[in-house]
Amino acid sequence: KDGSLQFVLQKKSPIARPRPEGEYLGLDWGMKSLFATSDGRLFGVGAMPHLTELDRQAQDLAKSLQRQGIRLKTNRRYRNFQCRMREYIVNEVNRILNKLSTEDIQGLVVEKLDARGGGMSRGMNRLVTRFGRAAIKKKLASLQEDAGLDVIEVNAAYTSRECSSCGLVHDGNRKGLKFSCRFCGRKTHADINGARVVLSRRSWQTQGDSKTKSQRGTVRQRLDDVFKARWGCAPPTRGSTGNPKTGSRRRPAVRLATAPS
Repeated sequence: KDGSLQFVLQKKSPIARPRPEGEYLGLDWGMKSLFATSDGRLFGVGAMPHLTELDRQAQDLAKSLQRQGIRLKTNRRYRNFQCRMREYIVNEVNRILNKLSTEDIQGLVVEKLDARGGGMSRGMNRLVTRFGRAAIKKKLASLQEDAGLDVIEVNAAYTSRECSSCGLVHDGNRKGLKFSCRFCGRKTHADINGARVVLSRRSWQTQGDSKTKSQRGTVRQRLDDVFKARWGCAPPTRGSTGNPKTGSRRRPAVRLATAPS
């Protein structure tokens, strides 16, 4: 409007070469910790209390505004709570993934990420899911280009219920943060187990999808068939405990290394 011109210089770095060697790390996204890794680490363990407090404040404000007949979308303070949550999640995601990218790894194996559990309200849980997933995808894409990190996406169906030791998929395997296999007796942190399952699916030739009930059923049948071929018996049904083979050795539970948050 004042007749002046503005010039913006944008520097684009060359795309990094893929890393030639190193281990792959399985990554699981949850809410009790932002990330769990297949080598037994938890990142962002301090995130949930902060998000829960934001949720509490937002819900108290929402109730007050609704009693006054004020629409939430038009209220600046309520929108600020959403912005604070978004900024917090994006900053945490970037911080953690930047740290992992500096390690001696070749790539990350991830599922189609979503936020689970945590006891938050539905509205805020959806907010975290939306912003969290978007932030992770954006950051992983940038790490592929800037750091040469290989990123492999795997089918997410039943990763929270499958035992990373014996392969059993059972609804009773997981209770909250505790994972206790009904077949082999493996006990470990549920998010760590999930990250190990995610890592194991890197070997799948075809990942498929799990958006519909039919697709998830196909994945479940595939997992059950693999279990039967490995152990020579059908997987225990819901409600049963299973019968581990006599003399089979149980692997010790993982010792957790809690990462700084």
